[in-house]
Amino acid sequence: MVQSARDADGIAVIDGCEVCCAKKLLEHMEIEPTRHVVVTQLGIAKNYETRWPSECVVRVKEALRGPAAELCTQITAGNETCCR
Repeated sequence: MVQSARDADGIAVIDGCEVCCAKKLLEHMEIEPTRHVVVTQLGIAKNYETRWPSECVVRVKEALRGPAAELCTQITAGNETCCR
């Protein structure tokens, strides 16, 4: 699996909070993610549910697709909290 990750054209990492466990795991394997999103920075509260409302899924997908500058704007503009 590690070699597959190294050979990938790009890797998107979705972390649930600012601890960034997923990104740190990749860094330990010397793999740099192409995109990295921290869900709590998108106004989505950390929880242990296995199903998210569609608006939260859309928010994460948009963050992964958008350029970094656009992502910063989304984070600061989105003061509402999703998925509580």
